[in-house]
Amino acid sequence: MSEVLDCLDTLKQLQTAPERIHKEEVWREIDDNLGFQSAGDGTRNVEAVVDGGPQLALQTYKSGLTGRILQPRLNWFTFGVADEDLMDRRDVRMWISKAVQGCNTLLGPSNLFVQMTEMFGVGGRLGTATLYRYWDERYGREVFLLQDTWGIYLQENDADEVDTVYRMCYMTAQKLVQRFGESNVDAEVVRLYNDPQQRFTKVKVLHAVQPNPNYNPKKADKDSKRYQSWYIDIAHEKVMSTGGYAVMPYVTWRVEKSPNEVYGRGPAWRALTDIKALYAYMETDLAAQQMNVNPVKGIPEEQRGKIAWVPGGKWYYEDAGRDIKQSQPVEVRQGLDREIRKQQIIDMHFLVPQFSMMQRLGLDPGDKATLGHVARIEEEIAVNLGPQVVGLDKDVLDPLIDGVFQDAWEAGYIPPPPKILVDSLKGRRLDTIYLGPLAQAQRRFTEQEPYRRALANVAAMLQMDPSGQTIKILDNYDLDRISREMSKADGLPEEALLEEKVRDRIRDARAKQAKEQQKIAEMKAMGPGVTKAIEPGSIIDQMKKAQQATAVAQ
Repeated sequence: MSEVLDCLDTLKQLQTAPERIHKEEVWREIDDNLGFQSAGDGTRNVEAVVDGGPQLALQTYKSGLTGRILQPRLNWFTFGVADEDLMDRRDVRMWISKAVQGCNTLLGPSNLFVQMTEMFGVGGRLGTATLYRYWDERYGREVFLLQDTWGIYLQENDADEVDTVYRMCYMTAQKLVQRFGESNVDAEVVRLYNDPQQRFTKVKVLHAVQPNPNYNPKKADKDSKRYQSWYIDIAHEKVMSTGGYAVMPYVTWRVEKSPNEVYGRGPAWRALTDIKALYAYMETDLAAQQMNVNPVKGIPEEQRGKIAWVPGGKWYYEDAGRDIKQSQPVEVRQGLDREIRKQQIIDMHFLVPQFSMMQRLGLDPGDKATLGHVARIEEEIAVNLGPQVVGLDKDVLDPLIDGVFQDAWEAGYIPPPPKILVDSLKGRRLDTIYLGPLAQAQRRFTEQEPYRRALANVAAMLQMDPSGQTIKILDNYDLDRISREMSKADGLPEEALLEEKVRDRIRDARAKQAKEQQKIAEMKAMGPGVTKAIEPGSIIDQMKKAQQATAVAQ
């Protein structure tokens, strides 16, 4: 009972925190102006929405992030370590490749990509979005569920990481019994479940996840894991289930966050003022256009009830020599220009110009831009987008992949790593490297740019020297290393790169062949009278023996 009271007391503190109250006020205003459900109660204020432009901008933001970060049918992440010598080992690289395959075995049939797309939309709208991950033992798969931000309450540790998540939701009596069993739910819930007319009655439930003060990595039981968890029936103050997690099951994206904030801010926060101004302009201009279509009219009293103001309407009257007067048309051109400008500003908040440019690059058949030029534009855009998604890797993707890795390891989809890798890591996690178009463009810009500038400078110097003496400057560069590093930055799979020893054998064979061919050419140039000794076993010796054998056979 004390656990229930402690959790409910913590929930009350999180609900009444000043920041939370302020955030909910802004959330409600954002949802009202974008036509989304407000306060998590299923209601929707559509009257405030007078233009679909802001909603379209949010949709572009959501789909743009999905397309540039995730690749459902391709590898969009891999692993690595900071030790370059270790990454040069073939056994380490091959194990990493198998580890990625093991994780993708779980992610492939999951609903991750659908839920992540919706998560980007919530983040763009409210600035805070939470995804719940769990292993479904019934079907042997990963399940991801986007949570209602209104029901999520957060707390950070001293490293500004979310380590406490309280989720308040509603579950039917039937779902509670199916999930936790009749013996673990309140008697009233069992009664509702047994009544066909009431089994779908909703019950308020709290799922509390927070750091475990008794955490012990040397033990495997649920009471010793990093995080402890309770499912509590709030109405009946009953604990239905207790457990633990090795990895936080909730991942929360704070799009932008100040140091003194727990909850984030998204593009809609910055765009809210412009959205409200756009709607005000639209209402004014609509009223002006309606005035032009149906202006105010001054009608002689004698015509009362005789005039039909409808298309094709007719009326008959005696000419009293008095005209009908109406108001002058209202100019709306200036208002339209103002609305266009506001929509452009809203689009900039949601990064619409950047995403639109990315989509157009290379798609126009008449576009003469080279692949290199397109890549450079993508890199510039990616750098500009970086601050918008800076927290995504740290807050969402890294812990998400960590959790999937843990499940894949426990399920036997990942083989034991090489001992040298285990000894080097010393308990530290592998680095997660993302391979989506946005990440690759950023990586090309940061990792390839030094190589690119150096090679460009060398090429310029070589062109300036007709004598060819500057070719010696190439001796300053490890071109093999540069080539391999640039290929890695492009996301080339490890299997596509030859081992260095295999590469060296190919080069040795090529050099030997070239040497033998040179000898043949020299022998032919010297003419038939050459008596130079032929090296036994050489290509020339083999050719001579073949000729002799042919002559004998004839």
